[in-house]
Amino acid sequence: MIRAMVYRLRPDVVHRSLDDEHFMLSADSAFHVVSDPVGAFVLDLLRERPGRSADEIVRAVRDEFAADQSHDVEADLRAFLDSLVSRDILEAVVLEGES
Repeated sequence: MIRAMVYRLRPDVVHRSLDDEHFMLSADSAFHVVSDPVGAFVLDLLRERPGRSADEIVRAVRDEFAADQSHDVEADLRAFLDSLVSRDILEAVVLEGES
């Protein structure tokens, strides 16, 4: 059985963007702002098509920002995704499929 972890914005998060800043209000009434260009790009990706894997997000960021391969983009992005999950902005969902 193949398992994949994908990320998506939680359905109970109100999300708006203005210029390159993203404003989010979670169900617990916590207000969050993401103004980093890479973070904003990641949120735009997830708004366009929810359910992207970390690998998909890493590839998209490397392509968009022409990231230097020596920079550990993957570790930075996984830390960012984990922080959004821990703040109840994103949810990480395990998809199971057949091999």
